[in-house]
Amino acid sequence: MKSPLIPKNEEERINALKSYGILDTLPEEDYDNLTRIAALICDTPVALINMIDSERSFLKSAKGTNIFESPREYSFCAHAINNPSELMVVNDSREDDRFADNPLVTGDPHIIFYAGMPLVTDDGYALGSICVMDYKPGELNEAQQNALKSLSHQVMQLMELRMKNRQLQAYQNKLELYASGMESFAQMASHDLKDPLRMISLFLQKLKNNYSEVLDGKAKEYVDFSINASKKMTLLVNDLLNYAALDKDTMVKEEINVNELIDEIISYHAVIFEEAKAQVIYKALPNIKGYKTALKIVLQNLLMNAVKFRRMDTPFVVEITVEEEPNIWLFKVKDNGMGIEGGDYEKIFKPFKSLHTQADYKGSGLGLAACKKIIEQHGGKIWVESKVQEGSTFYFEIIK
Repeated sequence: MKSPLIPKNEEERINALKSYGILDTLPEEDYDNLTRIAALICDTPVALINMIDSERSFLKSAKGTNIFESPREYSFCAHAINNPSELMVVNDSREDDRFADNPLVTGDPHIIFYAGMPLVTDDGYALGSICVMDYKPGELNEAQQNALKSLSHQVMQLMELRMKNRQLQAYQNKLELYASGMESFAQMASHDLKDPLRMISLFLQKLKNNYSEVLDGKAKEYVDFSINASKKMTLLVNDLLNYAALDKDTMVKEEINVNELIDEIISYHAVIFEEAKAQVIYKALPNIKGYKTALKIVLQNLLMNAVKFRRMDTPFVVEITVEEEPNIWLFKVKDNGMGIEGGDYEKIFKPFKSLHTQADYKGSGLGLAACKKIIEQHGGKIWVESKVQEGSTFYFEIIK
């Protein structure tokens, strides 16, 4: 057995690996989906995503084995990282002097075939690999090799996204203590997220379009799961940018036909309102002077929120009225939905706060926070009155 060479940039490589915070973390579905796809495409019983630390190989995801760590000197992938741009294929380890007497070959799990593509950062550091293994000799055709290379890019983009998410979480914690720092936080974090997210979507779509003949139904399902996950993150990123961009100084007051504005919103989201069989009531609302884009965001968020939290056991109705009072226009958006517990009235207007799980109700948690920010920026206020299982009425003021 030949021990793997140590890369010349080992110290920098280890530092880069640690910066991703992936070592000794629990399994995650997104990584497990990629190893399942790799095993299905390459028709092997085992697929791994592993990171080569200074003394060990840490398996972030393992399909077909219960081993999650092994000594670095035994690791096939520790050899692979020495050629970051190349797919390493070992057709029969028993005939390769690097691995013939390797304990992982001569003993459990008896690895015979191996193919691994290094996971390489933009700076050229090979952190580990995504690999497939079998207990008999094997080989990969050109399509399988290309798919494994594409999956290695996908893993790296997922790692980049996870790292940006941790940064986002850190900034979110600061936000809750120092709300005034929200604008700079959201702009920086969201812009940093956009590129890896775009690459994830790109490689997923390429995988789906270019290798459909290799993927079976289950693999396509896993790809679709990952595409949906990237769409959720896109929603969060876009909402962050929209939230951070709300700036009164860039808005100009104009004459607003409120009826036409609501017509616009309902037309744009026609499919959602039709599926919900929603009845939206608004009659002869006044023309007002205000910030059209800001008002549209507020009304759109309140209407979509009402649709999202409607009751399924009763026809859904939402009513919009506007009352003129001294110096203000008072808007009311009343629905007959699920309602809100009294103790949660303030919580729903805070960024990233939700009273329900993402599994039940999808969203970024920024909608009502954005409404509150808009209204307060323009000198008004927003509040809610509600009864559980009877509905909610959201009030907000537009200053004349």
